Amino acid sequence: MKSFVFLLCAALCLAVATASTCCPPYWTAHGEFCYRYFGYPRRYVVAEYFCNQFSSCSGDLAHLASAETEKENDFLYRFIEGLSAELPPQSVWIGLNDIAVEGEYVWTDNTQSVFRSWAVDQPAPPDCAAMPGEFATSTWVMMPCAEPLPYICKMRRQAPQTNQPAMYSAQYFRQQHQH
Repeated sequence: MKSFVFLLCAALCLAVATASTCCPPYWTAHGEFCYRYFGYPRRYVVAEYFCNQFSSCSGDLAHLASAETEKENDFLYRFIEGLSAELPPQSVWIGLNDIAVEGEYVWTDNTQSVFRSWAVDQPAPPDCAAMPGEFATSTWVMMPCAEPLPYICKMRRQAPQTNQPAMYSAQYFRQQHQH
């Protein structure tokens, strides 16, 4: 019986710890980040503005999605493809652009783009990157920033900071049984 109670407490601790690092409602967790697809088409700058309306528990703003690795890029493509109501999926804004300096590609979170997944004959003007729906791969193309497209936002997945022990943690039980 004692081991059953211990296992139950351990499971509850794990559930609470996992829940505290979950993404907000309607966001999807993947690795260290949360992602959300918005199907309503917006211009690039407006899409980034709407992403910035969301933030993690630590205050980090959401941005148009970046793909830092090939694995993350493939996740983004599958995520978008799975949520798009159209076949093939419509092109979707991601956070890469060279608006500030022509040919210098940065993500909207101001990080440099190290990983690249350009389609054939890309990058080419104009200034804003999208994952094109007509290709069956996770490549990128440059499109006019004024073109209204669906978009995907990304924010860091972090647990809220608190000094209180989790309700089902070992520390909580020790405190309760000491009184």
